[in-house]
Amino acid sequence: MRRLRVGKVVEQTLAPRDRALPLAAHADEAVGRLRFALIYVVLMAVLWATVVDDLLAAWLATLPLAEGATTLTLYSPYDWLETRWTAVGLLALLSSLPVLGWQAWKFAYPGLLPSERTWLATYIAVGGVLTLFLILFIWGWMFPRMISAAEIAVTIEGVGLHYDVVALFQMALAMSWLLLLVALAVLALALARMLGLVGDDPLDIMRIRIHFVSVVLLWVVTPEVFSGLFLPTALLLVCTTEWSAGRLPVPSSGRGRPPTSVLDAEGGVHRVGLVCCGCAGACPQPQAERIPETVGLLPTAALCLSFAQQESVMERAVREGWTDICITGCDGTPLPYRLKRALDNRGVNLTGLDRLSGPRTGDGMNAEAAEFADRVDLARARRAWSPAAMRRAQLAALSDVDSGAISPTLVFAPATGALAWGEKLSQNEVLLAGPGFAPEGLDFAVRLAE
Repeated sequence: MRRLRVGKVVEQTLAPRDRALPLAAHADEAVGRLRFALIYVVLMAVLWATVVDDLLAAWLATLPLAEGATTLTLYSPYDWLETRWTAVGLLALLSSLPVLGWQAWKFAYPGLLPSERTWLATYIAVGGVLTLFLILFIWGWMFPRMISAAEIAVTIEGVGLHYDVVALFQMALAMSWLLLLVALAVLALALARMLGLVGDDPLDIMRIRIHFVSVVLLWVVTPEVFSGLFLPTALLLVCTTEWSAGRLPVPSSGRGRPPTSVLDAEGGVHRVGLVCCGCAGACPQPQAERIPETVGLLPTAALCLSFAQQESVMERAVREGWTDICITGCDGTPLPYRLKRALDNRGVNLTGLDRLSGPRTGDGMNAEAAEFADRVDLARARRAWSPAAMRRAQLAALSDVDSGAISPTLVFAPATGALAWGEKLSQNEVLLAGPGFAPEGLDFAVRLAE
């Protein structure tokens, strides 16, 4: 998933593994891989050209029409030459599927997110096997039986039957392309639904891409003699793909709780994701029931140390439309540059609760007060788009608490959001972390930290 700019280094990348390269570098890589694949296809075509006549003769011998010496007719030698070379090209492409798939995989891999890589790898592997199976099934079993059934249906006493060899080949080829495109489109859409790349929206961009590519390929491979059937066939292709893929079971998503859209004071829409990073065991995971319900959840063990976890964050941000990401352990500053660059290019605001900076309660505080402090601190994730909004979220959480049952002293550090080095909280104090204004008129005792 790369956005390219001629003459400049490519910075608009989405995947953390992707490298910032100029357009010329991507073009050179694509040309090199395409050149290698093309040379391989040409070599396979040369090999198949030596045996294509024998293969066509063997295939014609399987047709019921071949039993009569006068039933098969060649009306145009030039069309027969075109048919031979079409067969050579088809065989060469089928023989080159592993190489073509491998080259496509290597080129696309750095710019893909985890679910996209899974989709592409599965599609290349299963699609290649499915293609070979369908070609053998159609040409070796299905088409001969269709010819036999058609011959029986139209037999007229006293009238001889003569069939054009080229027309038979074009008919088999058109049938192969149609069934193959339907099968591959169903596979692509079904895999995309299983991996969460396609939702229920009929205008989903991934769904449109699959149908667009399928229809364009159908237009390219439709023989001229069947050009009048292109439009109804294209409609049949799209409808069959949607109907078939929609009947396949879709497993429930294992990504975690998605966020709920919330509005800021100016009417802007925000979708906040809370990344509960364990910081390699240094930061305990918060309890899910204490986290605001509008916030999406993604637990990670060590975000800074794992490429896979960084890609999971990017995956969730893209798929669920996160506008803001809040990290529990830090304030987001220590995160790797590649991840911050990818989030910035996506327009995602990055902040954090910075819970590793120090405790939120004094020593010896009872469990009820400690839970209160934890809920107030986690409430900042509800409005993670600005320090002022995070402070208002803390105050909203305070308003839900009975000050008569719990009466700690609230500590604010308006300038830095954290206590100074060496300063500690007293037993009955709760730190409302984060920079921002210190409110007045609270039902709790308040202390301003230096």
